[in-house]
Amino acid sequence: MCAAAAVVAGYLYGGFVERTGIAVPCVFRLLTGWKCPGCGVTQMCIAWMHMDIRAAFEGNQMLCVLTPVLAIVFLNYVVFYVRTGQWRMGRLSTGVVYGSAALLLLFAVYRNLAGI
Repeated sequence: MCAAAAVVAGYLYGGFVERTGIAVPCVFRLLTGWKCPGCGVTQMCIAWMHMDIRAAFEGNQMLCVLTPVLAIVFLNYVVFYVRTGQWRMGRLSTGVVYGSAALLLLFAVYRNLAGI
């Protein structure tokens, strides 16, 4: 239920940003001038709403690549809950989540050093 609410809220926020051009600024970027691991996510999501994969990739390359992997992990998590009634991830799923977080951090460093 929370995931569905988050998707609906994200969709509404994306529509608002697309129509008004007003978005929540990245506090990390305002303070440092550097892009955080999540910079470009709003543009990526708006592009996905229009099924524009190229623009989505340009918004945040690493997260665009990781999204299908993380979606599979999330679906596995939900299926496990439905079957057992327990909110718990296995070792592989946990490793994928931590590995994804590490990749996002490395990507943030790279994109700032490379100027992309």
